[in-house]
Amino acid sequence: MSDVTRRRLVLLAMTASVSLILFDQTVVSVALPQMGADTGFSPTTSHWIVDSYLVAITAFVIVGGRLGDRFGRKRGFVWGAVVFTVGCALSAVATGPVIMLIGRVLQGIGAGLMQPTGQAIVSDAYGPE
Repeated sequence: MSDVTRRRLVLLAMTASVSLILFDQTVVSVALPQMGADTGFSPTTSHWIVDSYLVAITAFVIVGGRLGDRFGRKRGFVWGAVVFTVGCALSAVATGPVIMLIGRVLQGIGAGLMQPTGQAIVSDAYGPE
């Protein structure tokens, strides 16, 4: 594989990951009224479903960057993807607010680990020039 092809694949993969992170928040925001109606979540719980993700991602972006620097960017990105996927699975099977909130927090933590390491991976692939 040529260096140009590898760089393009890295950029495509990291762009897809950031798109997934943003898409996840949009989907939940759009689906929230129907989720509340189907599950009987209170308005407060519905707000926490959105806010728990935002608080977790905000808290873990800096942590994710530091962990990526310390243990390797690829490893940090993969850890984030695994945590994000586990959070998605928990949210998908949640029948009550506690599991849903745990899933959303895990999604936020995973996204907070993926975002800075993904940007650093792209920077490494393209170099300082």
